Amino acid sequence: MQFTPQQIAGGPRFSAATRIGNWYEDISLENAKVNEFQGRAKSGSLQVKKLRDKIAKCSQQVPHTFSEDGVVRFGDYIVLEHDNTGCTLACDPFYELTTGMEKYHVSGSREATQCARNTFRVFRPPSAHKNADDDEDDPVLRIGQSFCLGCNESLLTSEKTNILAPQLYLCSTIKNDRNATKTSNKQMVYLSPYLNSEAVWQVTPPSYGKAGSCERILAVGSPVFLDDAFVIQHKQTYNVVTVNPANKEITDFGPEFEVFGDYVHSTGKLSLMEYETMGISTATSLLKADVPYNIWHFVGAKDMEAARESRVLPPTASVDTVLDDLYRHARSLGIGGFIALRSRLQDLDRRSGGDGKLDKEDVKSCLTKWGCSMEYRYLDMVLDDLSRVGTFIDYRDFLRAVRGPISSGRKEAVRETFGALDIDGLGAIPTDQMVSHFDVSAHPLIEEGYSQSELREQLKSCFMFKGRQVPSVRYPEFEEYCADISAGIDDDENFVNMMSRLFV
Repeated sequence: MQFTPQQIAGGPRFSAATRIGNWYEDISLENAKVNEFQGRAKSGSLQVKKLRDKIAKCSQQVPHTFSEDGVVRFGDYIVLEHDNTGCTLACDPFYELTTGMEKYHVSGSREATQCARNTFRVFRPPSAHKNADDDEDDPVLRIGQSFCLGCNESLLTSEKTNILAPQLYLCSTIKNDRNATKTSNKQMVYLSPYLNSEAVWQVTPPSYGKAGSCERILAVGSPVFLDDAFVIQHKQTYNVVTVNPANKEITDFGPEFEVFGDYVHSTGKLSLMEYETMGISTATSLLKADVPYNIWHFVGAKDMEAARESRVLPPTASVDTVLDDLYRHARSLGIGGFIALRSRLQDLDRRSGGDGKLDKEDVKSCLTKWGCSMEYRYLDMVLDDLSRVGTFIDYRDFLRAVRGPISSGRKEAVRETFGALDIDGLGAIPTDQMVSHFDVSAHPLIEEGYSQSELREQLKSCFMFKGRQVPSVRYPEFEEYCADISAGIDDDENFVNMMSRLFV
Protein backbone atom coordinates (compact mmCIF):
# COMPACT_ATOMS: atom_id res chain seq x y z
CA MET A 1 0.00 0.00 0.00
CA GLN A 2 1.33 3.45 -0.92
CA PHE A 3 1.46 6.25 1.65
CA THR A 4 1.95 9.97 1.20
CA PRO A 5 4.86 11.69 2.98
CA GLN A 6 2.36 13.41 5.27
CA GLN A 7 0.89 10.06 6.26
CA ILE A 8 4.28 8.57 7.01
CA ALA A 9 5.46 11.62 8.94
CA GLY A 10 2.24 12.29 10.80
CA GLY A 11 1.09 8.81 11.70
CA PRO A 12 3.51 8.03 14.58
CA ARG A 13 3.42 11.55 16.04
CA PHE A 14 -0.30 11.99 16.67
CA SER A 15 -2.93 9.91 18.36
CA ALA A 16 -6.14 8.73 16.60
CA ALA A 17 -8.09 11.54 18.22
CA THR A 18 -5.97 14.21 16.55
CA ARG A 19 -5.60 12.72 13.08
CA ILE A 20 -7.29 15.38 10.99
CA GLY A 21 -4.61 15.99 8.38
CA ASN A 22 -3.90 14.35 5.03
CA TRP A 23 -2.96 11.06 6.74
CA TYR A 24 -6.60 10.66 7.79
CA GLU A 25 -8.14 11.45 4.42
CA ASP A 26 -8.43 7.80 3.32
CA ILE A 27 -10.47 6.83 6.37
CA SER A 28 -12.64 9.94 6.07
CA LEU A 29 -13.27 9.20 2.40
CA GLU A 30 -14.29 5.62 3.14
CA ASN A 31 -16.62 6.74 5.92
CA ALA A 32 -18.18 9.32 3.58
CA LYS A 33 -18.76 6.62 0.97
CA VAL A 34 -20.38 4.32 3.53
CA ASN A 35 -22.62 7.12 4.83
CA GLU A 36 -23.66 8.04 1.29
CA PHE A 37 -24.45 4.40 0.50
CA GLN A 38 -26.52 3.99 3.65
CA GLY A 39 -28.41 7.21 2.92
CA ARG A 40 -29.21 6.13 -0.64
CA ALA A 41 -30.22 2.67 0.60
CA LYS A 42 -32.72 4.21 3.04
CA SER A 43 -34.13 6.54 0.41
CA GLY A 44 -34.41 3.74 -2.18
CA SER A 45 -32.26 5.55 -4.75
CA LEU A 46 -29.68 2.78 -5.23
CA GLN A 47 -29.43 1.67 -8.85
CA VAL A 48 -29.53 -2.01 -7.90
CA LYS A 49 -32.83 -1.47 -6.03
CA LYS A 50 -34.28 0.51 -8.94
CA LEU A 51 -33.32 -2.29 -11.31
CA ARG A 52 -34.80 -4.95 -9.05
CA ASP A 53 -38.05 -3.02 -8.67
CA LYS A 54 -38.25 -2.42 -12.42
CA ILE A 55 -37.76 -6.09 -13.29
CA ALA A 56 -40.34 -7.09 -10.67
CA LYS A 57 -42.91 -4.64 -12.06
CA CYS A 58 -42.30 -5.56 -15.69
CA SER A 59 -42.36 -9.31 -15.00
CA GLN A 60 -45.55 -9.43 -12.92
CA GLN A 61 -48.37 -11.61 -14.17
CA VAL A 62 -51.33 -9.73 -15.65
CA PRO A 63 -54.66 -10.95 -17.05
CA HIS A 64 -55.23 -11.49 -20.77
CA THR A 65 -58.46 -11.47 -22.69
CA PHE A 66 -60.10 -14.83 -23.32
CA SER A 67 -62.00 -14.87 -26.60
CA GLU A 68 -64.38 -17.79 -27.05
CA ASP A 69 -64.71 -17.21 -30.79
CA GLY A 70 -61.03 -16.32 -31.24
CA VAL A 71 -61.78 -12.79 -32.49
CA VAL A 72 -59.68 -9.80 -31.37
CA ARG A 73 -61.72 -6.82 -30.15
CA PHE A 74 -60.98 -3.27 -29.09
CA GLY A 75 -60.12 -3.20 -25.40
CA ASP A 76 -58.61 -6.71 -25.44
CA TYR A 77 -55.33 -7.50 -23.67
CA ILE A 78 -53.15 -9.47 -26.07
CA VAL A 79 -49.57 -10.59 -26.70
CA LEU A 80 -47.85 -10.22 -30.09
CA GLU A 81 -45.68 -13.24 -30.85
CA HIS A 82 -43.16 -13.30 -33.69
CA ASP A 83 -43.55 -16.31 -35.97
CA ASN A 84 -39.90 -16.62 -36.99
CA THR A 85 -38.08 -16.22 -33.67
CA GLY A 86 -40.84 -17.03 -31.18
CA CYS A 87 -40.09 -13.81 -29.28
CA THR A 88 -42.82 -11.52 -27.98
CA LEU A 89 -43.11 -7.79 -28.49
CA ALA A 90 -42.04 -6.29 -25.15
CA CYS A 91 -41.51 -2.81 -23.76
CA ASP A 92 -39.48 -1.07 -21.09
CA PRO A 93 -41.27 2.17 -20.12
CA PHE A 94 -38.46 3.00 -17.69
CA TYR A 95 -35.73 3.19 -20.34
CA GLU A 96 -35.93 6.42 -22.32
CA LEU A 97 -34.13 6.13 -25.64
CA THR A 98 -33.28 9.84 -25.79
CA THR A 99 -33.45 11.93 -22.65
CA GLY A 100 -36.34 14.37 -22.73
CA MET A 101 -37.92 12.97 -25.93
CA GLU A 102 -40.38 10.63 -24.11
CA LYS A 103 -39.58 7.71 -26.39
CA TYR A 104 -39.26 4.42 -24.54
CA HIS A 105 -37.62 1.14 -25.47
CA VAL A 106 -39.34 -1.71 -27.32
CA SER A 107 -37.66 -5.06 -28.01
CA GLY A 108 -38.32 -8.70 -28.84
CA SER A 109 -38.30 -10.63 -25.56
CA ARG A 110 -37.38 -14.28 -25.36
CA GLU A 111 -39.45 -14.62 -22.21
CA ALA A 112 -42.13 -17.21 -22.90
CA THR A 113 -44.43 -16.29 -20.01
CA GLN A 114 -47.06 -13.63 -20.54
CA CYS A 115 -46.27 -10.70 -18.26
CA ALA A 116 -46.85 -6.96 -17.97
CA ARG A 117 -44.11 -5.87 -20.35
CA ASN A 118 -45.25 -8.04 -23.27
CA THR A 119 -49.00 -7.51 -22.80
CA PHE A 120 -50.62 -4.72 -24.80
CA ARG A 121 -54.14 -3.37 -25.03
CA VAL A 122 -55.97 -2.67 -28.30
CA PHE A 123 -57.33 0.90 -28.52
CA ARG A 124 -59.30 2.82 -31.09
CA PRO A 125 -57.29 5.58 -32.80
CA PRO A 126 -58.16 9.29 -32.56
CA SER A 127 -61.16 10.26 -34.67
CA ALA A 128 -58.91 12.09 -37.15
CA HIS A 129 -57.08 8.83 -37.95
CA LYS A 130 -59.99 6.39 -38.15
CA ASN A 131 -61.07 4.76 -41.38
CA ALA A 132 -63.98 6.46 -43.12
CA ASP A 133 -66.11 3.31 -42.87
CA ASP A 134 -65.35 2.53 -39.21
CA ASP A 135 -68.38 1.55 -37.15
CA GLU A 136 -68.14 2.86 -33.56
CA ASP A 137 -70.66 0.27 -32.40
CA ASP A 138 -68.62 -2.62 -33.80
CA PRO A 139 -66.08 -3.80 -31.18
CA VAL A 140 -64.32 -6.24 -33.54
CA LEU A 141 -60.87 -5.37 -34.89
CA ARG A 142 -60.85 -5.95 -38.63
CA ILE A 143 -58.17 -6.39 -41.27
CA GLY A 144 -57.15 -3.04 -42.70
CA GLN A 145 -58.75 -1.11 -39.82
CA SER A 146 -56.75 1.49 -37.92
CA PHE A 147 -55.93 0.74 -34.28
CA CYS A 148 -53.45 1.62 -31.53
CA LEU A 149 -51.55 -0.54 -29.05
CA GLY A 150 -51.04 0.70 -25.49
CA CYS A 151 -48.82 -0.78 -22.81
CA ASN A 152 -50.29 -2.59 -19.82
CA GLU A 153 -51.67 -0.39 -17.01
CA SER A 154 -49.64 -2.31 -14.40
CA LEU A 155 -46.54 -0.59 -15.79
CA LEU A 156 -48.06 2.86 -15.24
CA THR A 157 -48.38 2.71 -11.45
CA SER A 158 -46.18 4.90 -9.28
CA GLU A 159 -45.19 4.84 -5.61
CA LYS A 160 -45.21 8.65 -5.45
CA THR A 161 -48.84 9.13 -6.40
CA ASN A 162 -52.08 7.17 -6.48
CA ILE A 163 -52.65 7.89 -10.16
CA LEU A 164 -51.78 5.89 -13.25
CA ALA A 165 -49.24 7.56 -15.50
CA PRO A 166 -50.44 8.69 -18.95
CA GLN A 167 -50.89 5.78 -21.33
CA LEU A 168 -47.92 4.89 -23.57
CA TYR A 169 -48.63 3.83 -27.15
CA LEU A 170 -46.63 1.81 -29.63
CA CYS A 171 -45.28 4.32 -32.16
CA SER A 172 -42.89 4.64 -35.06
CA THR A 173 -41.57 7.54 -37.08
CA ILE A 174 -39.63 7.90 -40.29
CA LYS A 175 -35.90 7.40 -39.93
CA ASN A 176 -33.62 10.42 -39.85
CA ASP A 177 -30.23 11.34 -38.43
CA ARG A 178 -31.71 11.55 -34.90
CA ASN A 179 -34.25 8.71 -34.97
CA ALA A 180 -32.85 5.32 -35.88
CA THR A 181 -32.19 2.01 -34.19
CA LYS A 182 -28.72 1.54 -32.72
CA THR A 183 -27.85 -1.85 -34.19
CA SER A 184 -29.46 -1.96 -37.64
CA ASN A 185 -29.92 1.79 -38.31
CA LYS A 186 -33.56 1.18 -39.24
CA GLN A 187 -36.82 2.96 -38.46
CA MET A 188 -37.43 3.12 -34.70
CA VAL A 189 -40.36 1.42 -32.97
CA TYR A 190 -40.93 2.79 -29.47
CA LEU A 191 -43.47 3.78 -26.82
CA SER A 192 -44.71 7.34 -26.53
CA PRO A 193 -47.47 9.13 -24.55
CA TYR A 194 -48.58 11.03 -27.65
CA LEU A 195 -51.63 9.60 -29.39
CA ASN A 196 -51.11 10.95 -32.91
CA SER A 197 -50.48 9.62 -36.40
CA GLU A 198 -47.25 7.95 -35.27
CA ALA A 199 -49.29 5.63 -33.01
CA VAL A 200 -51.70 4.30 -35.67
CA TRP A 201 -51.29 0.77 -37.09
CA GLN A 202 -53.24 -1.66 -39.22
CA VAL A 203 -53.29 -5.44 -39.61
CA THR A 204 -52.87 -7.00 -43.04
CA PRO A 205 -52.43 -10.63 -44.11
CA PRO A 206 -48.87 -11.47 -45.19
CA SER A 207 -48.08 -11.74 -48.86
CA TYR A 208 -47.10 -15.18 -50.16
CA GLY A 209 -46.28 -13.99 -53.66
CA LYS A 210 -48.33 -15.43 -56.50
CA ALA A 211 -50.18 -17.78 -54.16
CA GLY A 212 -53.37 -16.26 -52.80
CA SER A 213 -52.65 -12.73 -53.97
CA CYS A 214 -56.30 -11.85 -54.60
CA GLU A 215 -57.50 -13.44 -51.35
CA ARG A 216 -55.19 -11.09 -49.50
CA ILE A 217 -57.02 -8.07 -50.93
CA LEU A 218 -60.46 -9.60 -50.41
CA ALA A 219 -59.67 -10.24 -46.74
CA VAL A 220 -59.90 -6.51 -45.95
CA GLY A 221 -62.78 -5.97 -43.52
CA SER A 222 -62.68 -9.51 -42.13
CA PRO A 223 -62.23 -10.01 -38.35
CA VAL A 224 -58.74 -10.45 -36.95
CA PHE A 225 -58.40 -13.88 -35.31
CA LEU A 226 -56.00 -15.00 -32.63
CA ASP A 227 -53.10 -17.20 -33.79
CA ASP A 228 -53.55 -16.21 -37.46
CA ALA A 229 -50.46 -14.87 -39.24
CA PHE A 230 -50.48 -11.11 -39.84
CA VAL A 231 -48.26 -8.20 -40.70
CA ILE A 232 -48.44 -5.19 -38.33
CA GLN A 233 -48.11 -2.19 -40.64
CA HIS A 234 -47.46 1.39 -39.59
CA LYS A 235 -50.11 3.45 -41.32
CA GLN A 236 -48.03 6.62 -41.68
CA THR A 237 -44.84 5.11 -43.13
CA TYR A 238 -46.18 1.75 -44.48
CA ASN A 239 -43.27 -0.07 -42.85
CA VAL A 240 -44.05 -3.12 -40.74
CA VAL A 241 -42.89 -4.24 -37.29
CA THR A 242 -39.87 -6.42 -37.96
CA VAL A 243 -37.50 -8.63 -35.96
CA ASN A 244 -34.32 -9.91 -37.57
CA PRO A 245 -32.63 -12.73 -35.57
CA ALA A 246 -29.25 -11.29 -36.56
CA ASN A 247 -29.91 -8.02 -34.72
CA LYS A 248 -29.65 -8.46 -30.97
CA GLU A 249 -29.14 -6.07 -28.08
CA ILE A 250 -28.37 -6.28 -24.38
CA THR A 251 -31.10 -4.96 -22.10
CA ASP A 252 -31.76 -5.01 -18.36
CA PHE A 253 -33.73 -8.20 -19.01
CA GLY A 254 -30.85 -9.93 -20.81
CA PRO A 255 -30.11 -10.42 -24.54
CA GLU A 256 -33.14 -9.58 -26.68
CA PHE A 257 -33.96 -8.95 -30.33
CA GLU A 258 -34.05 -5.46 -31.79
CA VAL A 259 -37.47 -4.36 -33.06
CA PHE A 260 -37.60 -1.92 -35.95
CA GLY A 261 -39.77 -0.76 -38.83
CA ASP A 262 -38.94 -2.09 -42.29
CA TYR A 263 -40.56 -3.79 -45.29
CA VAL A 264 -38.42 -6.56 -46.74
CA HIS A 265 -39.76 -8.93 -49.40
CA SER A 266 -38.33 -12.11 -50.81
CA THR A 267 -36.42 -12.01 -54.09
CA GLY A 268 -37.63 -13.24 -57.47
CA LYS A 269 -39.78 -12.09 -60.37
CA LEU A 270 -43.57 -11.71 -60.22
CA SER A 271 -44.35 -11.47 -63.95
CA LEU A 272 -46.74 -8.61 -63.25
CA MET A 273 -47.46 -7.77 -66.88
CA GLU A 274 -48.12 -11.39 -67.76
CA TYR A 275 -50.52 -11.96 -64.88
CA GLU A 276 -52.30 -8.67 -65.49
CA THR A 277 -52.74 -9.53 -69.19
CA MET A 278 -54.19 -12.89 -68.20
CA GLY A 279 -56.60 -11.14 -65.80
CA ILE A 280 -55.34 -13.12 -62.81
CA SER A 281 -54.07 -10.22 -60.71
CA THR A 282 -52.99 -6.59 -60.79
CA ALA A 283 -49.94 -4.69 -59.60
CA THR A 284 -51.87 -3.85 -56.42
CA SER A 285 -52.83 -7.39 -55.50
CA LEU A 286 -49.65 -9.18 -56.56
CA LEU A 287 -46.72 -8.49 -54.24
CA LYS A 288 -43.50 -10.29 -53.49
CA ALA A 289 -43.73 -12.65 -50.55
CA ASP A 290 -43.10 -11.25 -47.08
CA VAL A 291 -40.00 -12.59 -45.38
CA PRO A 292 -40.63 -14.46 -42.11
CA TYR A 293 -39.15 -11.51 -40.17
CA ASN A 294 -42.36 -9.52 -40.81
CA ILE A 295 -44.97 -11.99 -39.58
CA TRP A 296 -46.65 -11.93 -36.16
CA HIS A 297 -49.76 -13.39 -34.55
CA PHE A 298 -52.01 -12.31 -31.68
CA VAL A 299 -52.07 -14.44 -28.53
CA GLY A 300 -54.82 -14.31 -25.90
CA ALA A 301 -55.67 -16.17 -22.71
CA LYS A 302 -55.94 -19.94 -22.98
CA ASP A 303 -58.76 -20.17 -20.43
CA MET A 304 -61.03 -18.01 -18.27
CA GLU A 305 -58.72 -18.31 -15.27
CA ALA A 306 -55.91 -16.50 -17.11
CA ALA A 307 -58.35 -13.73 -17.97
CA ARG A 308 -59.59 -13.18 -14.40
CA GLU A 309 -59.02 -9.59 -13.28
CA SER A 310 -57.73 -9.39 -9.69
CA ARG A 311 -55.79 -6.13 -9.86
CA VAL A 312 -56.84 -2.99 -8.01
CA LEU A 313 -55.45 -0.20 -10.16
CA PRO A 314 -55.40 3.53 -9.38
CA PRO A 315 -57.53 5.86 -11.51
CA THR A 316 -56.25 6.87 -14.92
CA ALA A 317 -54.32 10.12 -15.08
CA SER A 318 -56.52 13.05 -16.01
CA VAL A 319 -56.95 16.68 -15.02
CA ASP A 320 -59.58 15.75 -12.43
CA THR A 321 -57.60 12.91 -10.84
CA VAL A 322 -54.45 15.05 -10.59
CA LEU A 323 -56.43 17.86 -8.96
CA ASP A 324 -57.94 15.38 -6.51
CA ASP A 325 -54.47 14.13 -5.57
CA LEU A 326 -53.23 17.69 -5.02
CA TYR A 327 -56.29 18.38 -2.87
CA ARG A 328 -55.60 15.31 -0.71
CA HIS A 329 -52.00 16.42 -0.26
CA ALA A 330 -53.13 19.89 0.85
CA ARG A 331 -55.55 18.36 3.35
CA SER A 332 -52.79 16.14 4.71
CA LEU A 333 -50.88 19.30 5.65
CA GLY A 334 -53.71 20.43 7.92
CA ILE A 335 -55.64 23.68 8.01
CA GLY A 336 -52.66 25.65 6.75
CA GLY A 337 -52.14 23.51 3.63
CA PHE A 338 -53.86 25.79 1.13
CA ILE A 339 -52.78 28.93 2.99
CA ALA A 340 -49.14 27.83 2.77
CA LEU A 341 -49.50 27.13 -0.96
CA ARG A 342 -51.07 30.53 -1.57
CA SER A 343 -48.28 32.23 0.41
CA ARG A 344 -45.61 30.50 -1.70
CA LEU A 345 -47.32 31.42 -4.97
CA GLN A 346 -47.87 35.00 -3.82
CA ASP A 347 -44.21 35.33 -2.89
CA LEU A 348 -43.26 34.00 -6.31
CA ASP A 349 -45.71 36.43 -7.92
CA ARG A 350 -44.19 39.43 -6.08
CA ARG A 351 -40.75 38.49 -7.38
CA SER A 352 -42.00 38.14 -10.98
CA GLY A 353 -43.98 41.36 -11.44
CA GLY A 354 -47.04 40.92 -9.23
CA ASP A 355 -49.61 40.57 -12.03
CA GLY A 356 -50.71 37.08 -11.00
CA LYS A 357 -49.17 35.40 -14.07
CA LEU A 358 -46.59 32.71 -13.31
CA ASP A 359 -44.50 30.49 -15.55
CA LYS A 360 -45.53 26.84 -15.42
CA GLU A 361 -42.01 25.68 -14.59
CA ASP A 362 -41.89 28.08 -11.64
CA VAL A 363 -45.24 26.77 -10.40
CA LYS A 364 -43.99 23.18 -10.55
CA SER A 365 -40.86 24.13 -8.61
CA CYS A 366 -43.05 25.92 -6.06
CA LEU A 367 -45.23 22.83 -5.64
CA THR A 368 -42.15 20.70 -5.01
CA LYS A 369 -41.02 23.07 -2.24
CA TRP A 370 -44.56 22.90 -0.84
CA GLY A 371 -43.97 19.17 -0.34
CA CYS A 372 -45.73 17.77 -3.41
CA SER A 373 -43.80 14.76 -4.72
CA MET A 374 -45.97 14.32 -7.83
CA GLU A 375 -44.05 13.88 -11.07
CA TYR A 376 -44.01 16.83 -13.44
CA ARG A 377 -45.74 14.91 -16.24
CA TYR A 378 -48.88 14.78 -14.06
CA LEU A 379 -48.69 18.44 -13.10
CA ASP A 380 -48.28 19.35 -16.78
CA MET A 381 -51.76 17.98 -17.48
CA VAL A 382 -53.34 20.53 -15.11
CA LEU A 383 -51.06 23.43 -15.98
CA ASP A 384 -51.48 22.89 -19.73
CA ASP A 385 -55.25 22.82 -19.27
CA LEU A 386 -55.15 26.14 -17.38
CA SER A 387 -52.69 27.90 -19.67
CA ARG A 388 -54.41 26.93 -22.94
CA VAL A 389 -51.88 28.99 -24.92
CA GLY A 390 -48.36 29.93 -23.85
CA THR A 391 -46.36 29.01 -20.77
CA PHE A 392 -48.03 31.26 -18.17
CA ILE A 393 -50.99 30.62 -15.87
CA ASP A 394 -52.92 32.73 -13.37
CA TYR A 395 -51.98 31.24 -10.01
CA ARG A 396 -55.39 32.23 -8.59
CA ASP A 397 -57.11 30.06 -11.21
CA PHE A 398 -54.79 27.22 -10.24
CA LEU A 399 -55.63 27.58 -6.54
CA ARG A 400 -59.36 27.62 -7.28
CA ALA A 401 -59.02 24.51 -9.43
CA VAL A 402 -57.15 22.59 -6.70
CA ARG A 403 -59.30 23.79 -3.81
CA GLY A 404 -62.69 23.60 -5.49
CA PRO A 405 -65.74 25.72 -4.63
CA ILE A 406 -67.07 26.11 -1.10
CA SER A 407 -70.54 24.85 -0.20
CA SER A 408 -73.59 27.10 -0.34
CA GLY A 409 -73.93 27.09 3.47
CA ARG A 410 -70.36 28.23 3.97
CA LYS A 411 -70.67 30.79 1.19
CA GLU A 412 -73.69 32.28 2.97
CA ALA A 413 -71.64 32.64 6.18
CA VAL A 414 -68.90 34.41 4.20
CA ARG A 415 -71.47 36.76 2.65
CA GLU A 416 -72.89 37.65 6.06
CA THR A 417 -69.43 38.46 7.38
CA PHE A 418 -68.63 40.58 4.33
CA GLY A 419 -71.97 42.38 4.63
CA ALA A 420 -71.29 43.21 8.27
CA LEU A 421 -67.94 44.76 7.29
CA ASP A 422 -69.40 46.62 4.30
CA ILE A 423 -71.05 49.34 6.40
CA ASP A 424 -71.67 51.69 3.46
CA GLY A 425 -73.08 48.95 1.26
CA LEU A 426 -70.74 49.87 -1.61
CA GLY A 427 -69.67 46.27 -2.25
CA ALA A 428 -66.09 46.98 -1.17
CA ILE A 429 -64.37 47.10 2.22
CA PRO A 430 -61.41 49.44 2.88
CA THR A 431 -58.42 47.19 3.46
CA ASP A 432 -57.32 49.02 6.62
CA GLN A 433 -60.83 48.70 8.04
CA MET A 434 -60.89 44.95 7.34
CA VAL A 435 -57.51 44.46 9.02
CA SER A 436 -58.63 46.45 12.07
CA HIS A 437 -61.69 44.17 12.49
CA PHE A 438 -59.58 41.01 12.11
CA ASP A 439 -59.65 38.97 15.35
CA VAL A 440 -56.51 36.86 15.12
CA SER A 441 -57.42 34.81 18.19
CA ALA A 442 -60.35 33.24 16.25
CA HIS A 443 -58.12 32.04 13.39
CA PRO A 444 -57.68 28.23 13.47
CA LEU A 445 -53.94 28.50 12.72
CA ILE A 446 -53.36 30.06 16.13
CA GLU A 447 -53.70 26.56 17.58
CA GLU A 448 -50.98 25.32 15.22
CA GLY A 449 -48.35 27.75 16.52
CA TYR A 450 -48.71 30.74 14.17
CA SER A 451 -48.19 34.13 15.79
CA GLN A 452 -50.69 36.97 15.57
CA SER A 453 -48.28 39.14 13.57
CA GLU A 454 -47.73 36.32 11.05
CA LEU A 455 -51.45 35.89 10.48
CA ARG A 456 -51.99 39.63 10.06
CA GLU A 457 -49.21 39.82 7.48
CA GLN A 458 -50.63 36.77 5.74
CA LEU A 459 -54.04 38.50 5.56
CA LYS A 460 -52.51 41.65 4.06
CA SER A 461 -50.47 39.69 1.51
CA CYS A 462 -53.66 38.16 0.09
CA PHE A 463 -54.83 41.59 -1.06
CA MET A 464 -51.91 42.99 -3.01
CA PHE A 465 -51.37 43.81 -6.69
CA LYS A 466 -47.94 44.35 -8.21
CA GLY A 467 -46.37 44.57 -4.78
CA ARG A 468 -48.77 47.20 -3.41
CA GLN A 469 -51.65 46.94 -0.98
CA VAL A 470 -55.03 47.35 -2.71
CA PRO A 471 -57.10 50.17 -1.17
CA SER A 472 -60.29 48.12 -0.90
CA VAL A 473 -61.39 44.48 -1.01
CA ARG A 474 -64.40 43.27 -3.01
CA TYR A 475 -66.41 40.17 -2.22
CA PRO A 476 -64.75 37.75 -4.71
CA GLU A 477 -61.29 38.46 -3.21
CA PHE A 478 -62.70 38.17 0.32
CA GLU A 479 -64.30 34.83 -0.52
CA GLU A 480 -60.99 33.54 -1.91
CA TYR A 481 -59.28 34.23 1.42
CA CYS A 482 -62.04 32.53 3.41
CA ALA A 483 -62.15 29.59 1.00
CA ASP A 484 -58.52 28.72 1.79
CA ILE A 485 -59.43 28.45 5.47
CA SER A 486 -62.62 26.55 4.64
CA ALA A 487 -60.71 23.87 2.74
CA GLY A 488 -58.97 22.82 5.96
CA ILE A 489 -62.11 22.60 8.14
CA ASP A 490 -64.28 19.49 7.78
CA ASP A 491 -67.34 20.49 9.79
CA ASP A 492 -69.66 23.16 8.36
CA GLU A 493 -70.80 24.30 11.79
CA ASN A 494 -67.22 24.85 12.96
CA PHE A 495 -66.54 26.98 9.90
CA VAL A 496 -69.69 29.09 10.39
CA ASN A 497 -68.81 29.67 14.05
CA MET A 498 -65.25 30.60 13.10
CA MET A 499 -66.46 33.13 10.51
CA SER A 500 -68.77 34.79 13.06
CA ARG A 501 -65.75 35.48 15.30
CA LEU A 502 -62.97 36.09 12.74
CA PHE A 503 -64.05 39.65 11.87
CA VAL A 504 -65.71 41.58 14.66
